[in-house]
Amino acid sequence: VEAAATSAKVEDVSHAEGIDPIAIAVGVMKQYKASANIQTQGCRFLLRLSEIQLQQPKLTAAGGVGATITAMTNHEANVEVQEQGCIVLHNLGSSNASSKTKIASLRGIQAIVKAMDEHLECESLQLHAIWALQVLIPNRTNQDIMAASGGIEQLLKGLNKFPMSPAIQDRGCRALGNLAYSHAENQKKIMDEQGFGAVLDAMATHQGVQAVQEHGCRALKNFSDNNSAATSEILRLDGANAVVRAMDQHVAMGDVQEQACFALRNLLDSADGKGQLQAINAVEAVQRFANSSAADSVNVKIAHEVLGMLIGAGEK
Repeated sequence: VEAAATSAKVEDVSHAEGIDPIAIAVGVMKQYKASANIQTQGCRFLLRLSEIQLQQPKLTAAGGVGATITAMTNHEANVEVQEQGCIVLHNLGSSNASSKTKIASLRGIQAIVKAMDEHLECESLQLHAIWALQVLIPNRTNQDIMAASGGIEQLLKGLNKFPMSPAIQDRGCRALGNLAYSHAENQKKIMDEQGFGAVLDAMATHQGVQAVQEHGCRALKNFSDNNSAATSEILRLDGANAVVRAMDQHVAMGDVQEQACFALRNLLDSADGKGQLQAINAVEAVQRFANSSAADSVNVKIAHEVLGMLIGAGEK
């Protein structure tokens, strides 16, 4: 029976008339949990469906999340199942908040982190796993689960393993920033695990990549929100220079400039930060942004606030 099901291929059910292909595919995956071949084909089929926005709610309602996570749990050594599973969870997690909750409740976060640990050498899997983790947060419950499951440590392993991949570095910066967002415990854990340095290394290595600079600045901002210890550590690691350098090298990119200003505002809460930023002429970078076409009315307000902190409210 299993051989017949395998030879027919799970995805072939999509060509049958009068049946629900999603329900059939999920049913076959549930019936043959031990078959790596069927689980591989099943994940491949679910992946294709998960890329179609209209199919995402149907896929979640039919048990696609559970089938994917079960396949990943039962076939940890199968890199194809793991990578396809991460993509499915990313696609469904991106669709709505209820899907994020569903994935977390079925231990999908733990499955993704385990896949990263088992297949550290696989660059494409690391990318898709980091991407999946990134879209599942910020969400307080998921942030807690991810940290408790070793997600911070595993993200940093992926970043350190593939330093020359701009996509991995970008997504890693996004994920770490999301983990730290309004979460003091995660801010501290990321700092203790040398995560601040990993973000700054990404920004130094990929200075010309807009996305890395934008999300690196955003991560630094989230690390240091209402956290004087984190601010001091970022300054110690020369984070002030990294932020101003991003502004200097991406003058026309409003998103980079905006996130850099948010990061600078936090660093300026420290007396050391003000001294460092004045020494590297941050005023010029912020003033340039405030006067540029890249700044909208909201960004001009932020830039002027930062200028006021740098040189005094009466001297803007």
